[in-house]
Amino acid sequence: LDKIEEDYVYIAETDHILMQPLPNLSPHKQRPAAFTFSYMIPNPGFASMIQRFWPEGGADGYKKIPPIGPSPMIIHKDILRDVADEY
Repeated sequence: LDKIEEDYVYIAETDHILMQPLPNLSPHKQRPAAFTFSYMIPNPGFASMIQRFWPEGGADGYKKIPPIGPSPMIIHKDILRDVADEY
C-alpha cells in the first residue's frame, strides 16, 4: 500500500465498467463506501464463524454486519491496511 500515492483505493471486479468519473463517496477516512446488496442479510447460521473472527461483536455480531459485498468499494488506505493482510 505504501507504493500507492493516492489516499483512497477503489476495489472493483473485472466485469465492472465505469461510464463516468467516479465521485469519492467516502469523504472522510473513517467510513468506506460500498454498494449495498439487498439479498445479503444477516444469517444466524454464520453467527459462530463471525464471532470467531470478530469476538467484539458478541453473539449477535452477525446482525451488525452491513449488507455489502467486497466490491465495488472506496476505502482509505489506512483502513484497508487495518483490515487486510498484505500479500
